[in-house]
Amino acid sequence: MKGNTHTNRYYFFLFLMTGSLLGVSTASDFGNFYLFWELMTWSSYFLVIHEQTTDALKAGKKYFLMCVSGAYIMHFGILLLHENLGSFDMTVIAAGVNQLSEPIALTALAAFITGLGGVKAGLFPLHSWLPDAHPPVAPSSISAPMSAILTKAGIYGLTKVLFVIFGTGTLMSYGKVGDFSLAGFTLSVLGGLTFIYGEVKALRESNLKRLLAFSTLAQVGEIVAVLGIGSYLSTAGA
Repeated sequence: MKGNTHTNRYYFFLFLMTGSLLGVSTASDFGNFYLFWELMTWSSYFLVIHEQTTDALKAGKKYFLMCVSGAYIMHFGILLLHENLGSFDMTVIAAGVNQLSEPIALTALAAFITGLGGVKAGLFPLHSWLPDAHPPVAPSSISAPMSAILTKAGIYGLTKVLFVIFGTGTLMSYGKVGDFSLAGFTLSVLGGLTFIYGEVKALRESNLKRLLAFSTLAQVGEIVAVLGIGSYLSTAGA
């Protein structure tokens, strides 16, 4: 960033994004979780468009619209849980999640999987913002935290909702595919498709920064595919 005339703006949004990520990881209720999630999207958006080139603004628009849409879908799931259980507190929801009817629970799970994993983590087919927005048009100095941390926030959210709040036993009661829960099987399939797609696109890519973006996509897919197994070892390994 040496010599850049907008260095102060860059560091402001970088620290804001870092703080919002800390808020997402430490929130114990869905109200604060969603607040920090939106703050993370807004601050990272301004980092994506920092160079203010035509490509950066175009990629930033796609990133912002997709991530905000995903957050609204997740918000629907949060409100659905609040409407049926009367609380935003994750501990209270975890204790009462067995009281949910199967259609309500599956709808909430679908909303979380779409918002947290599908869009923010970049799972196929909701991945298109990732190779366009980071790292190709974002500053090189932000490529590493966006690839290593930002996309993993979606995986963290998925892990927390599926295996801490709902729990493997509860997920199994909503339907099974072989030895997998329906939700876990869905995650593994989406993760496997993302992994294959990311690796094939990376092999065919000649632009180094886009190659790294597709490599990130493949790694996310690998993590989610393993996470969907739902065992202790797979969760710890992912």
